[in-house]
Amino acid sequence: MRFVSVLCAAALLAGCTSAEPQVLADIRSLEQSEFGRRAAIQVLSAGPGEGDSDNVYYHLELFVTAKEDVAVSRGPFKGLTLRRGEKSPVIRLEVLYQWRDGAWRRSADYRQDDPANW
Repeated sequence: MRFVSVLCAAALLAGCTSAEPQVLADIRSLEQSEFGRRAAIQVLSAGPGEGDSDNVYYHLELFVTAKEDVAVSRGPFKGLTLRRGEKSPVIRLEVLYQWRDGAWRRSADYRQDDPANW
């Protein structure tokens, strides 16, 4: 039964259109926790990466537009400084989903373009 669940989850995450609502909801949650109303995240692309029976990595390309001056000191956007109306360069984010309590849950976010994460 677990194998079938893994196959269903892999199919969900493999089809961008099927996984997109969950991934986008998670990005909106991240946006709220990181920026509140000071900035907005716009996703350019999203797709699955490597994974196994308990872990799936999802790769996103996005940018942030500041609604007011923003300076982030923690989290996956650490070091991002934008002035009101400014748009960030493209940011590559890797989101780790793990199978826990019978569902796939976002457990970590990594900036792929941040040398600290290499």
